Amino acid sequence: MLLREANAAASTGPSRLSDPRRALSLMRHCAPRLPAAQLADRLAGWCQFLGGLLRAPRQQWCRDAACRTAACLLAEEARLEEAHRLLAGGALAQIVTPLLESPDQATLASLHCLRVVLLHFGRGCGAQRSQLTQYLLQLFDGEKPAVAWAACRCVALLPHTGPSGGGGAAYAAAWAGQMRGLLRAAHEHLDRLLDGVVEVRAYEVPERGEHELELPAVSADGAADPIRLRYRLARRVAAVCRVAALMLCSASKQPVTVPATALLELAQRCVSAGAAPVSAAMELQAARRAFWDVRAAALRMLEALIGCCGVSLVQRATALNGLLVSALQAPAAPRPSPAAEAAHRQALRTVRAWLTAAGAGCGLQDQAEKLITMLSEDTNPAATNGVTTNPSKKKRRGAGEWLEADLSARQSAPVARRPGRCLAALEVLCQLATALGPLLTVSAHRAAQQLCVGLLLEVQRATGAPPQPYDRPACRAGLYRLLRALVADPHPAWPAPVQFAVGLFAHGARDEDSTVSMLCQDSPGALLSESSSSADGRRSVELAEMEEDQKSIVLGGSEDGEEESRPTARRPAPDESDEVEILET
Repeated sequence: MLLREANAAASTGPSRLSDPRRALSLMRHCAPRLPAAQLADRLAGWCQFLGGLLRAPRQQWCRDAACRTAACLLAEEARLEEAHRLLAGGALAQIVTPLLESPDQATLASLHCLRVVLLHFGRGCGAQRSQLTQYLLQLFDGEKPAVAWAACRCVALLPHTGPSGGGGAAYAAAWAGQMRGLLRAAHEHLDRLLDGVVEVRAYEVPERGEHELELPAVSADGAADPIRLRYRLARRVAAVCRVAALMLCSASKQPVTVPATALLELAQRCVSAGAAPVSAAMELQAARRAFWDVRAAALRMLEALIGCCGVSLVQRATALNGLLVSALQAPAAPRPSPAAEAAHRQALRTVRAWLTAAGAGCGLQDQAEKLITMLSEDTNPAATNGVTTNPSKKKRRGAGEWLEADLSARQSAPVARRPGRCLAALEVLCQLATALGPLLTVSAHRAAQQLCVGLLLEVQRATGAPPQPYDRPACRAGLYRLLRALVADPHPAWPAPVQFAVGLFAHGARDEDSTVSMLCQDSPGALLSESSSSADGRRSVELAEMEEDQKSIVLGGSEDGEEESRPTARRPAPDESDEVEILET
């Protein structure tokens, strides 16, 4: 009955329907439930009806509803046979053509419909490739973030259009050409963005090749406004990095050649662009948020590159590690802003992705102590508002000193945005201890144990609610996971914090949150006893309670004063190739 009503509405025509909402909802309801043969028979008529709705001068809600219905129908068409897909290709232009006529009326629904078309029927859009490219490039760096992001997702699928949509060598050539065009455009816009701010080093781009994507020029809307121009240039670079990240996420599905060295160099320039001195050009003050967006987009591209190439990037570990450490050492913003917070969280996610992908071959053991010091500022509840410590300072602070910072500084910290940042930093510390383990130095293990055990003691001994952000169960669970990692992978010359872990896990098993309590109950006792037996004859860890308001962890060294020992990991030989090939598995 519903199917007959939907067919009757489609045969009536969009011009005779005053309110087509019921007809559209019936189509969305019936399409997933129809057999493939019946759907193929009715698809051409329904697409013609939707095309008429999109061409008719109707209200925006009607166009959005038609776009959502068209996306639903085209997504269901993936289960049709190849012959039915080819027959439906003629009806595809009736939907795509009206969507490309007015870029000013682009909405999330229309861009989602275009994405479904490119994803499932890109091969049939070869004749409209130039029109599609021109339409999407007008939107992918726009001022509306949601629309710009949806357009970036569509631009990343442009290699699927035309003959290259079938995969193989044609798709690899189209993918490489579009990536080459993105790299060229990003460096050209970075040169203009940093001109007059820092010394610009000319980037040598290769000659233009086939299938290369050409981006439209960036102007200040006809006005000689340097602030507006720099803001638009920063938006363009961020959009290019987002498209490159999306292309890298889909690169593992087809055999393509990834220019790893060129992408690393682009990420390095984007990260350093955010650290440009503000005093050199006062107009950068207004565009500071755009610079943070550039940094976050470049780090997201780097995370996608790590996920795409995996352990193959170990050959470029030196350059990658320097880039990640510099990203974590971002200059503090004058005021906490969502853009700066998002960029820092993305840096933490990228470091975690690199540790997960490379494991012991990541080469971060030499900088582990420095990383722990930087990450402690994100995990410490007493951290100041955007103030970073001096890494060249010789004095080493214990966990108790971290915990006894001024309460007023704790209250002035951006608590509303800190839980996510704290959880991301704890995940990086946990992955650092898991991936490297015995390869870390004794001082790095000692610093991590001081931080983790000291914070857990502060949380468990708090009267009332735990200190922020550890009033969130996710942050407390992250602390217990870090403690479990430190117990599981100790240093041969430094004992694991077993005697603390037994009591801390027992106390955490009574946590009011079920997730935290179950995590502490599942901590294996055999693991703790094994780590305890391996620590005999080594250095001891003992807790000294000084006063009621001062707590510290005393780490006693060995009596013979032996030097810290550290196992060394074999590093792979550097590779002279500038490209990493992703093969089909």
